[in-house]
Order: sequence, then C-alpha cells, then structure tokens
Amino acid sequence: MNTFRLTVASALFVVATAACGRTPVGPTGPQGNIRLGDLTLSGRILDASSPGSGVGGVNVTAANGGVVLKATSEPDGNFVIDGLMAGEWQVWFSLPGYIEQYQLIQLESSQSITSELVRDESADPLPDRKTGKRSAK
Repeated sequence: MNTFRLTVASALFVVATAACGRTPVGPTGPQGNIRLGDLTLSGRILDASSPGSGVGGVNVTAANGGVVLKATSEPDGNFVIDGLMAGEWQVWFSLPGYIEQYQLIQLESSQSITSELVRDESADPLPDRKTGKRSAK
C-alpha cells in the first residue's frame, strides 16, 4: 500500500513539474493558448499582390524567450493571440506559397499590427481566387 502511495505521489510530482515548466506552447487558436498575462496581440494579414485582401490560414507564432503562443488567421486575415505578457515578442507569419514574414514587437499594452505577405514565386502557383484553378509557371 505504501509503495502504491509513493508511486502515485511521484507521478503527481512529475505531472506538476511538467505543467509548470518554463516553455509552454499553446495550441493553435486564440482560445487554446496558455494565459501568461493580460495583453492581446491582434492584427490583419494582407496579400501584398492584392491590396486590401486578407489572407486566411496563416500560421501566426509569437515567441518571448521560451514562451511560444500560436494562432491561425481567419479567412479575412484577422488573428488574435490573448494572454501575452509585456515585453519583446518575435512574431512570425507563415503560409505555404508565401514568403515567411517576421516582426519584432515591443508589447507594453494590447496592440494591433498589420503584416503583408509576399507570394513566393518559386513555390507552386496559388489557385486563382475566383476560379480555383492554378496557373502554369
């Protein structure tokens, strides 16, 4: 019986230690991220070749030291990452078919940013927005 209690106590210690680690990684989506602070980073991702057109499905990754939080942009290009703490954040925007963008943000209060993604001409052509067909290289 004492061996069982010791094993359970050891398992709980391991789980608690892992849960309190210094490198939390939040799952994709603003509701699933670990809350570390009360600040919000939001914004819109635009297609540089089509002014004013948002880009959906972009992976947005914000990192501060060992803390990494993620979101995916909505079809209109908007994204939100909640629960950030004040400090310097490295923010990446990536989507196949586009050149990855990087911004360094000094977050002191909640803020909104805009990023323009440039199409990667060396990648497979993207489908036309209206027809859905891919053009030849």
